[in-house]
Amino acid sequence: MRPTPVQYAKAFSLLSSEGKSENLVSNLIAFLTRRGETKKLPSIVKELERLEREKNLETTVAIVTATEATPEMKTLLSKKAEQLFPGRKLTLSFSVDASVLGGARFRTESALFDATLKTELSALKKNFT
Repeated sequence: MRPTPVQYAKAFSLLSSEGKSENLVSNLIAFLTRRGETKKLPSIVKELERLEREKNLETTVAIVTATEATPEMKTLLSKKAEQLFPGRKLTLSFSVDASVLGGARFRTESALFDATLKTELSALKKNFT
């Protein structure tokens, strides 16, 4: 069984954190080339970036609302994001999706907090059927 990009990234991260980084990149590329797995490199790099952000307590939060967020609304949503992800360095992005009807959805690489009217209505509908 061949390792996944996530497994390669974790091994690479572990070796580099132990100070064994001399020629580590070139050795990884040579190893992947010999095994015919160079197509995994973009996924490995993406996972390494994610691991680095995690190590630095950095989190990107995509916030979706039904309408364009006003500056006051963005401030309130930012405070809510800080409550949801305490102690983390947050990078926020805002977008609009009219189908959510109201409320907000907070999504990270590993979590979803959905406080939208659409989700609430769906849950209410399930309770009545």
